[in-house]
Amino acid sequence: SGLELCERARAGAYARLIGSDLSAEVSDIARRNLESVGAERFELLVGDARSLPPPAPPTLIITNPPMGRRVHRGGMLEELLAAFLRHAAGCLAPRGRLVWISPLGDRSARAAEASGLRLGARHAIDMGGFVADLEVWHKR
Repeated sequence: SGLELCERARAGAYARLIGSDLSAEVSDIARRNLESVGAERFELLVGDARSLPPPAPPTLIITNPPMGRRVHRGGMLEELLAAFLRHAAGCLAPRGRLVWISPLGDRSARAAEASGLRLGARHAIDMGGFVADLEVWHKR
């Protein structure tokens, strides 16, 4: 629905917002939501965040990854998140940041470090039935 993009747009000045989803329908909903908060300079792409190349290297990635309940791709959640981390680390601009909530804590942290990211902050948060980690990663 573009919630993270909407919140970022409302937070103040930005150069450009880029979002993606596997579903064109969800991208259309995100477009309407972004327009409703007055966002400008945004682009919504349809594709897989594990492989979709962004139009330009992002300086900040904010994402809400699957927490496990909605993963129906025949793979394990850990590999899905690790593949995303590898791709994100490769796409980020120098000194770029990734901010996300990881449902797998130490396991996804190992994948982030193996992808060349450095942990900046990590906080356990209650997700209403399970605990996940809010993390900030920096590209080395």
